[in-house]
Amino acid sequence: MLYVVGLGLGDEKDITVNGLEAVKRCERVYLEAYTSILGVPKERLEALYGREVVVADREFVEQGIDGMLNEALKMDVAFLVSPNALTIRPTRPPDPTRVEPRHPKSAAAAAKSKSDASTSPPK
Repeated sequence: MLYVVGLGLGDEKDITVNGLEAVKRCERVYLEAYTSILGVPKERLEALYGREVVVADREFVEQGIDGMLNEALKMDVAFLVSPNALTIRPTRPPDPTRVEPRHPKSAAAAAKSKSDASTSPPK
């Protein structure tokens, strides 16, 4: 299972409860660090999650992403993005259209961000 988890804009505690539970279930955790900048060191994420966090730099995102997708066929894998898992830009794999055909079991856990307030329709 592949979990795309939004981390929010601030620190390691901006993750949702659902996102945190998903990350703690995962055998492998990647932090997208090519197009996202989180203002805390990965060691703080590792302390909260109880898991090693692998930094997914530009080379990984552009050339190594298929390895992560293949891992997700065999185990639970988290791909952490900031600020929000539901606002994946085209340059920020895994694009759900790439994941779904290969791996029907994928999920997203969104963290709230300031951009949500400006783009969400009024209730």
